[in-house]
Amino acid sequence: MKYYVTFGQGHQHRRPRFLKMQDNGDPVYREEIFDRNCVATLTALNMHAANARAHELFGDKFFTVYLHVGAESEKAIAEWYPRGETAAEDES
Repeated sequence: MKYYVTFGQGHQHRRPRFLKMQDNGDPVYREEIFDRNCVATLTALNMHAANARAHELFGDKFFTVYLHVGAESEKAIAEWYPRGETAAEDES
């Protein structure tokens, strides 16, 4: 199931996100910021697993974890989070 992770006013996380490999074999990264202006998304089997994964990724500096409930969730994100959804983990 899809879950959302939100962040408090003062919580900001920065991390590199892999983009691609250059022709010379060097990796290219961009800095990604998770803060009050976006919602991190992750996939988990249940709320307990989602909360545990959020702690692994962000430590204890996040606000809360919510279950995605379809259009209602997407409407709230569009209204309240200017940068929208950002994947918490690289897709494999």
